[in-house]
Amino acid sequence: MFLPLFFFLITGQFQWAFPFLGALLLIFAIHFSPPLRRIFSHPFAVFLGSISLPLYLIHSFLMRSILTRIIYQWIPDSGGFVTRQTDYWDEPVPKSPFWTAITIFIFPLWLVFVAFLSVLWRDKLDGHFIRLSSWAEEVALGKVSVVGFIVTRQWFKAAPADGHTRNDNACEKAQLMA
Repeated sequence: MFLPLFFFLITGQFQWAFPFLGALLLIFAIHFSPPLRRIFSHPFAVFLGSISLPLYLIHSFLMRSILTRIIYQWIPDSGGFVTRQTDYWDEPVPKSPFWTAITIFIFPLWLVFVAFLSVLWRDKLDGHFIRLSSWAEEVALGKVSVVGFIVTRQWFKAAPADGHTRNDNACEKAQLMA
């Protein structure tokens, strides 16, 4: 919290402060407001929070690859909800309610697809990433060697059902092998 204040005192710029202060106010508002805590404790909000990182990481890629291909290549120009850049230079495209409705229908389907992939990411990949980061932390702290850890811990095995890492005394096994 003091680092942004220090940055402001050094540079004299304050544009960065608005998002920082807005986020700070939002955090305090949620913390001290029982209705907001109730809203953000709702199971749907907790679900969105659990898939927020995978959703953030994959939405842009899927939007630029799959959604763009569907909207601009497979669906003809309807002159309605989504228009092509060339519409402004050529003759206007007659409006087609059918293709406009199909285009509007595609967006929620795409959102469901992205949410589905985010749930898969959370359920199938997060356990592996947790074990990988635990391994990196233990290597960085010098608790285990790089080679000994991979041989003894085998972080690439399937994650447990609860999503937590196993405690299999990797440090002791690495010391026994050394």
